Amino acid sequence: MQHATIDIVLATYNGEKFLDELIHSILNQTYPHIRLIIRDDCSTDSTLSIVNKWIHKDPNRVYLVPSSTKLGVIKNFSTLLEHTTHEYIMLADQDDSWLSHKVAKTFEKMQDLEKLHGKKMAVLVHTDLFLTDQCLNIFSHSFWDHLKFNPTYSSRLNRLLVQNMIAGCTIMMNRSLKDLATPIPDEAMMHDWWLGLVAATFGKVGIIHEPTILYRQHQSNTSGGFFKPFKISHYLHNRLLGLNPTNKVSEKIKTQNNDQAFIFLMRFHNRLSRKEKQMLFDYSQLHQLFSLKRRYLMIKHRFFYSGTIHNLVVIFVPPLYLRTYVPLYLRTYFSEFKKFLKKCKVFFLNLVKHA
Repeated sequence: MQHATIDIVLATYNGEKFLDELIHSILNQTYPHIRLIIRDDCSTDSTLSIVNKWIHKDPNRVYLVPSSTKLGVIKNFSTLLEHTTHEYIMLADQDDSWLSHKVAKTFEKMQDLEKLHGKKMAVLVHTDLFLTDQCLNIFSHSFWDHLKFNPTYSSRLNRLLVQNMIAGCTIMMNRSLKDLATPIPDEAMMHDWWLGLVAATFGKVGIIHEPTILYRQHQSNTSGGFFKPFKISHYLHNRLLGLNPTNKVSEKIKTQNNDQAFIFLMRFHNRLSRKEKQMLFDYSQLHQLFSLKRRYLMIKHRFFYSGTIHNLVVIFVPPLYLRTYVPLYLRTYFSEFKKFLKKCKVFFLNLVKHA
């Protein structure tokens, strides 16, 4: 019986500290039919020496893509995806450790979904993670629980636009998804977020409700901020008093997120439904809209975060400057405010009617 070979792409950059452990965990999977494809992004430490050591140990399964230009993490992964040749692809981060059944478990789910929907369907499978310190001591047995994520939302475009719930190091995709999603644009927030958006819109997202990887938290994590839980007390304090020291950073991230939606709309305009086009356009404009119109669109399209309290605060707690200048604000935009109230009335009446 011929077994499918799975390409595993690994983007490295100054990863000497944990790289050896990661590659060992990948090459010792219970499903051995894999090929590890590595591209180094001009490391200045001993990363390349470690990679070459493993190529010497296992030349049939470890391959290094020649590189002389620093691309950054998103372009590095996008370039790696172009070097894949097999039907199934997984992503790896340089500082994790894979559980021995990770490939087998994920591939089993992939095969189940392809039996239901066919190989032409773009399919992405992702899993839960153990969160660990840098010594791999587990401090959370579920990263979804840790962040209060509902993983079923990872298959809904409106929720995935707002918040990425798919960790790239747990992803397996089929060739149909790879061909549809690449090249990953420069405007993408992250490679895994972009892949998730494509799969949720045009394909199927499979979920494995158990961890398959030890996700190491340390100061050098590329996406470490992705795993910080929402704290209501901090958010309320910053929002009400307008004293958020990271406000400029937050606004920049929101703008980039809206830009990602616009690029997605432009890339796939001919494939999208009318409803999806309107949703993407509205989301791409959110950061440019005044507060009340923005909240209306958030409710209309259900652009919600994980967690009820988080959403209630974002939608219903105005910042101090807005509360201070509300009279002037309403006088200036009175006509638009009345239109907004009418739309809200119609929306909630329809909501009650169809409840």
